[in-house]
Amino acid sequence: MAASALVREFGLRADQTGILFSASLLGLFFGSAISVRLPAHFRPMQILTGSVLTFGLATLLTLFAWDLRSLVGIRFLTGIGLGGAMPNLIVTVTNPTSGKWQWSITTLLWVG
Repeated sequence: MAASALVREFGLRADQTGILFSASLLGLFFGSAISVRLPAHFRPMQILTGSVLTFGLATLLTLFAWDLRSLVGIRFLTGIGLGGAMPNLIVTVTNPTSGKWQWSITTLLWVG
């Protein structure tokens, strides 16, 4: 549904649509890879807050995308924010729980 609307709006070809949707996955990769190294300098809750803000602002910036290049860049930033949030959310939620509940809590986070 969204893909067909984007194809119409920006006049995309199939290969450009693949690049567009791959940009957020690439951002997820880099966001998670970077954010797991940040707890040496910041608390996980600070990283989580920054990641969610990045994700939210980049999502809002999507409204102002003017061409394929800008949309790919914004989706990459959105992926960085989401990728940074996921591992830090797990750390923030599971650290205070006891050992026997950590796997259950982690599973519920991923399912939710």
